[in-house]
Amino acid sequence: MYTKDSLARLGKEASDLFIKHSMPLSDAVVKVASAHSDLTKEHVQRIIENANLVTFEEMFRDGPSKHVTFDLADPEAVHAKMAGDDNSGDLGAYLTEPGRDDDDDDSVDGFDAQPDDAKTAAYVPPQIAWRREYYATKEAVAHLVKEASTADARAESDVHNFVTLCKRAAYTEGVRPTLQLAGLASQDKRVFEKIAAVVAQKLPVGTRDGEFTESAPNPDHPVYRAYVAAEQSVKTAEMLRAALIHAERMHQRVLSEAL
Repeated sequence: MYTKDSLARLGKEASDLFIKHSMPLSDAVVKVASAHSDLTKEHVQRIIENANLVTFEEMFRDGPSKHVTFDLADPEAVHAKMAGDDNSGDLGAYLTEPGRDDDDDDSVDGFDAQPDDAKTAAYVPPQIAWRREYYATKEAVAHLVKEASTADARAESDVHNFVTLCKRAAYTEGVRPTLQLAGLASQDKRVFEKIAAVVAQKLPVGTRDGEFTESAPNPDHPVYRAYVAAEQSVKTAEMLRAALIHAERMHQRVLSEAL
């Protein structure tokens, strides 16, 4: 009989193989799970979730950077490698609270045990559904925290690079033609105004205004290329921040359902 604690320990074993021995996390889960022939597919899924969660928490806690990145254990890859196992077993072992003896109890955490002919793949107990959504939203938040942080750093770097080029160009060509070239490169007026405001704040006193020109933009000009990179980075960072906020709201909703 497998409990939540025992499945968590197996997930920790897989995580240790990844962290201490550099074994790919999917392979580590397969190695750990293969040593227990009576595991069901649901048990393996719990091990995958625990392995991912424990790995993230340990790397976040012990790593030199809080930008945690690693290849998660892939459920599809793990289940494919273990396709020969019997995955149709009872889900009661997963639902059992630590230390509880269910030998004389036909119910599982308050839910009546399903008769054999009712144990179909379509039936998912509420606890299972909630746990899946909990870990899915938790992993989404963790992933998006990393991605949004990386995107913010990239956007900051690209905008800084663009501002630096604008400063140089403003002394020779003037501010107006420099921003005009950036405006011609822009695909998003809102982002252009945002970046242009940063440029205006950063330009030193004494730069020339310059004159607008009617010539066709040169897409190979460093200012043009730098602006394209900056605008794309800013839009990507904004998109990921919005996605992170959405994921955090979904995770909080899942948490509130457990109260």
